[in-house]
Amino acid sequence: MVDFEKEKALAAKEASKLIGDGMVVGVGSGTTTAYFIKYLGEQVRNGLNIIAVPTSNVTSKLCKQEGIPVVDANVPLKIDITVDGADEFDSTLTLIKGGGGDLLHEKIIASATKREIIIVDSRKYVKKLGESFPLPVEVIPFSWPKVAQHIKKYKGTPILRLNPDKSPFITDEGNYILDCKFNEINNPEELNEVLTNIVGLVENGLFINLATEVIMAQGDKIVYFNKKHKLNKVIEEDVQKNTINKLFDKIDQVIKKGEKPVVEIDLDLTAFDPANRTIKALKAAGSKYNISEFLNPETNFDLLPGYTREAWTNFLCRNKLSEKYPHLKWLGYKDATGDETNVYSVFHTTYWTTEWLIEDTLVAGIVDFVKEIEQKGAVALFISGRWDPLQFTPSREVLIRGGISNPVLLIGNPQHDKISDAESKALKQEEIRKDYGTPVAIIDDRIDNRAAVCNANPGIDMLSIGISIPDFTYDEEVTGISLKISTFENYLSKER
Repeated sequence: MVDFEKEKALAAKEASKLIGDGMVVGVGSGTTTAYFIKYLGEQVRNGLNIIAVPTSNVTSKLCKQEGIPVVDANVPLKIDITVDGADEFDSTLTLIKGGGGDLLHEKIIASATKREIIIVDSRKYVKKLGESFPLPVEVIPFSWPKVAQHIKKYKGTPILRLNPDKSPFITDEGNYILDCKFNEINNPEELNEVLTNIVGLVENGLFINLATEVIMAQGDKIVYFNKKHKLNKVIEEDVQKNTINKLFDKIDQVIKKGEKPVVEIDLDLTAFDPANRTIKALKAAGSKYNISEFLNPETNFDLLPGYTREAWTNFLCRNKLSEKYPHLKWLGYKDATGDETNVYSVFHTTYWTTEWLIEDTLVAGIVDFVKEIEQKGAVALFISGRWDPLQFTPSREVLIRGGISNPVLLIGNPQHDKISDAESKALKQEEIRKDYGTPVAIIDDRIDNRAAVCNANPGIDMLSIGISIPDFTYDEEVTGISLKISTFENYLSKER
């Protein structure tokens, strides 16, 4: 039997790790967020300095009981992170919320937050919204019969929510709740628009484009769900399939020779999606140089910038930023004194903030990809130019949290100021051959890294595989090579 309370606590504890000193934290309602409040209270008592913005009177009371400072008056204009629960969610991270009756306050706070984290147990994931939970809508008491009549026209079955004593349930704003059964909600956007236009209906429980990620506990494991976006139109599907087929064929060839194949996989913009810290770094640069577009990059840009100079230049050209801000120096590194002298240097320096690395997520499909190559007898080895030894632990935690239970990970460039990432990776090849096996492929977003690794394995016919993951600008060279991928999804292109 599944212990759902244990799952709730596990998801809540995982979310509590994302709270940093000085944050303004939105705190949701419900039984799962009650666990989060408990863990957050422990952190506050241990010295964490935050301000909580509760979504309900009950949440406010729980926070105060735990010693968490709260803002009860007005919602702050900007909330760093909000942690809340959900009654249902689907693969697009569209939610049904409001089972506790606090959907209006929850939506207001969600709309003001930079990062909306949803914590749930394994029951809450559904293929179609409305499968197991009715859609709550908050209505003005005077209007509820008329609103219910309108909802019936759209094939909904509204039921007035009652207290145990049969009196109407009253929200914190003094309104009623109608729980509306729609069976399956095939088009949440369309239904949301219909409900929004009903006079007397205050708010509905469809949360669309508000959640940035979902942390779901499933047994003893944590599963992260992130927003899915359209792939960059850089790599065609048949090219990707051909690339992965060649990799699997190469693994088979090396195994037949009696050797242990090793597939080397880069971290940043290859195995890891660094969207959260990219957004933070853009906002830091935007604040310093008064670049308004950078202050809300999630809505202002269709693709975020990769961290390399080439990808940054691509990003600038794509958005005509040099033309919009001709007075700014957009590209360069630090000057001889170490001062940040241009937009890129501020972005690049901030991007590599060690404390932010834990916020990375795994790219889609890589867990199954790793399992497949391991089942074939190969070693999946993660290798990165991340230079600081302190970066090892958060890097490993991202891999484990994403579902790679015992990752092989090599990072570290003690001569970071003297040698490049490419040279650092090249120097590790002898160790890899000695301890792990024969390198058969390097998957990396940077051509210089791939070339250095291949050159450091003389006599071995390695595959050099470029990658451009979704949602980020890319180095132009990736378009001109034959072996390339955009995602680890749908990699099983033929029967094996």
